[in-house]
Amino acid sequence: FKILFTNSYSPHKNLSPDEFLDIKIDWLIKNRRVDDLENLLMTNTQVGEKSKAIKFLVEEYLSSADVKSACEKIKFVNKDVQDNFLEKFNIYCLIYEDRENEAQLMLDLLNEKGSKDIFFENKINFLLGLNNTTNQKIVDNNIFNFYLSQITSKDFTYKPDEKTDKYIWRYLTAANLIQIENFEDEETIKTYERAASSDTFEKKEIFNIYKN
Repeated sequence: FKILFTNSYSPHKNLSPDEFLDIKIDWLIKNRRVDDLENLLMTNTQVGEKSKAIKFLVEEYLSSADVKSACEKIKFVNKDVQDNFLEKFNIYCLIYEDRENEAQLMLDLLNEKGSKDIFFENKINFLLGLNNTTNQKIVDNNIFNFYLSQITSKDFTYKPDEKTDKYIWRYLTAANLIQIENFEDEETIKTYERAASSDTFEKKEIFNIYKN
């Protein structure tokens, strides 16, 4: 950390300032240094040009069920950044902040660029009140789609497995969607134990299972 962040300037040879910034961001992401990455974002406007940095912060906060903080980070994205995930999340945040007209405009602009995501459009139109119903299928290919699935579900149930993304595991815990009384067999418990051992599921929740 001292090597990467106590020097004011990047190395003079064989490494550009942009490459050096990438090394810093990659290291912070790998080590989940959320606060340090936020500080870097606040002090270096170039970080807002790196979609991976913003996406990491969004996923970290969203997986902690802290939607407000996740939406605050999207505002740091440089206007020239083209990233489908961040553009979609920004549209959701506008709805979350009761700015539906802006969300509708951004959705139209996204569609004009050729974006084709039936699931996303279905959820956004439902949240905008344009549709009275929405698809109840749970999509878990990333934390944002999973979150949209959960908040628009009438009777949400989901059983994670070893292939479940780490962010979804964290969200299930943070949003109190793990029902301890539902455990019926050893294999289910082992799945949660393995998730805890790989730090994708809170270890304290394993103790709750044991106590139950």
